[in-house]
Amino acid sequence: MYYTQEALVMEEMGKSAEAFKYFSVASELWSQGYATSNDKKLMRQMRDMDEDNLTGIRSFSSYPRWLSDKMGRYKQKYESEIGEEKDKISEYEDSIKELEATILADNKAIQDLREESDEIKAAIEKIDIPREQEVKVELGDISKVSSTTIQEIKRVVKAGRQLADEGPTSTDEVVIGDSEAKVKFTYKKGRMSSNIQPDIEGFKVAKHCNEDILRYTNDLMTILLMKLDEVPPANRDAIGIKLQITGNSDWRGGDTEKIINYTAQQDIDEEFKNADGGTDYFKIKAGENRKISNRELAFLRAYCAYNTTLAILEGKGIRTEKIDGYFTALVHPEPPNADKRNMEHGKEDRGVEISITIENLYKHYMDEIKRLKNRLAIIQGEIKQKENDIAKNEAEVGGLEAKVALAIKEKERLERIVNNARTDSGTNTQAGSILEEVKSAW
Repeated sequence: MYYTQEALVMEEMGKSAEAFKYFSVASELWSQGYATSNDKKLMRQMRDMDEDNLTGIRSFSSYPRWLSDKMGRYKQKYESEIGEEKDKISEYEDSIKELEATILADNKAIQDLREESDEIKAAIEKIDIPREQEVKVELGDISKVSSTTIQEIKRVVKAGRQLADEGPTSTDEVVIGDSEAKVKFTYKKGRMSSNIQPDIEGFKVAKHCNEDILRYTNDLMTILLMKLDEVPPANRDAIGIKLQITGNSDWRGGDTEKIINYTAQQDIDEEFKNADGGTDYFKIKAGENRKISNRELAFLRAYCAYNTTLAILEGKGIRTEKIDGYFTALVHPEPPNADKRNMEHGKEDRGVEISITIENLYKHYMDEIKRLKNRLAIIQGEIKQKENDIAKNEAEVGGLEAKVALAIKEKERLERIVNNARTDSGTNTQAGSILEEVKSAW
């Protein structure tokens, strides 16, 4: 009866583990016949006193059954709690596995994003190189410009572009031959304009549209417009061309006097600027013959170079409506000590200057750089987000691992309670030890 009383006291005090142990000992003693007549008497007295059946003893026909039920209820309670802790541990461990798999996937995604970032940076590095913004070719007597000089100009222009690709932002003036020609470059990288300005100057010509002007314009513009070949055909429609062509005449014949015979080879209807900045007009029908002025001769030299350049541009897929031509006609003043009888005098004032602005020549490069940089920014944002996710998940894993440790500790505590209440033979438990002491003393 002592262990039954101890069990009830522990139950009253809320010490369920101790109550479980003592109910287990009491139940085993009664089931094995170790209850005395005095124990039975006391149990009857307890039953009689428990009028409200607070202990539950009145619900059973025998004391052993009541004790067995009390012990069984506690055992079931603790085993259920052990099961709950096991479920928690399993749930936490599954969550940890999922989070670790997510962390692994995020790390792989970051690696892939960084590889893509490196590829994009390499692509930008390849595209974002110094590109020529201005190229200027100056010629002396274009009638004496040989094919060798033209080839040398071509080589110099190519070499200058190659130098730009290797890093410098500008090159010095290059002189070809005995001052036969000069080539000047200006390059920019990064905040460069999408436009390019190739210019040429050539002098010492005679007629307004002779072989010298045609050859000079064709040869040099073919070289300077090579950059158009780099633009994919699909992007050439974005290109705009502004041709600013200046024709020059010497002082012979004055400015506006109509003293030069001219037969038109084609219809012309154009306006042009004169030396004073005013606007003049030149209109003529093909086959028409009439007298023209020195100023108009200067315009016709410019118009000749324009037609040649126009043909080259159209051959490169630039539509005519994308090409704007602007003309200036300059008549140079008579110099001191001019020899009017020597036609060589004044040749330096006869020639053509062509200034071209190719708009959006590099637009496809700049658009691609912008697209790549935008993608690079997105990648950096994605990497940052992945890193934040990893940090968050790692913190969650740490929290779950702490919960697992607590659940294991609680499970082990509950298992010790259940184990200490065991009374089966040969067990080295608290309840088993008490039982053996009682049986030895009986």
